[in-house]
Amino acid sequence: MQILVQLDELALEALERLPYFDGLRRHDLFRLTRGCCQLAVAEGEILCRKGDPVDYVGIVVSGQFKVTLPLPDGSEKVLAFASRGDSFGEAAAVMESVNPIQVRAMRDSHVLTIERDVLMEEMARNPRLAMRVLGNVSQRLLDMVRDTETCHIRSSVERVICYLKHRAGIEPSGGAEFEFPARKKEIAANLSMTPETFSRALHALARRGAIDLRGRHVRIVNPSRLADFQPSRLDN
Repeated sequence: MQILVQLDELALEALERLPYFDGLRRHDLFRLTRGCCQLAVAEGEILCRKGDPVDYVGIVVSGQFKVTLPLPDGSEKVLAFASRGDSFGEAAAVMESVNPIQVRAMRDSHVLTIERDVLMEEMARNPRLAMRVLGNVSQRLLDMVRDTETCHIRSSVERVICYLKHRAGIEPSGGAEFEFPARKKEIAANLSMTPETFSRALHALARRGAIDLRGRHVRIVNPSRLADFQPSRLDN
């Protein structure tokens, strides 16, 4: 991991380009720069481990990270994939807790860190920033509840269908298309299924005309057909 020199003006430019800080005034952002540092993280490198003390919040500038929960048997539960503008560490930083997750770079990436004390001071001064941080933490909680329901109540195909709908953000009136954010085996792990099961479900949906699948590119051809699938037929 390489620590990049972060001059105040360069840090300010980096903050202004991140969606995380949309709507915040320039002089408010400038106060955050005194606690900013930009890190270059190589592919496969672990940025932070479970149990590490947390004294910063990280925001992805470029690249992609995999957020996981290491398990006692040596495996891991994939919780999320963090790309440009996504953040991690707010809850642990605010609560002054140890890090509950592991964050690993999936490709060469850059992340902007903001010292906890500087962020907390600015949150106390700026309700808009405080609400932004609260909103991000709340959204992740809702996502975890949705993922838990998806993985433990629904069949494997229902999980895939829910994932596709959520990822595309589709409306009932039309289709959508997107790129998978990670390799299929990592998405399968996120859905608590084997890569083979994930692949079978995708190809079954494609054969029935609900989706068009080309490598990592997915197009929802017929949202209503996707919604009307009978999972029991595909799970066999």
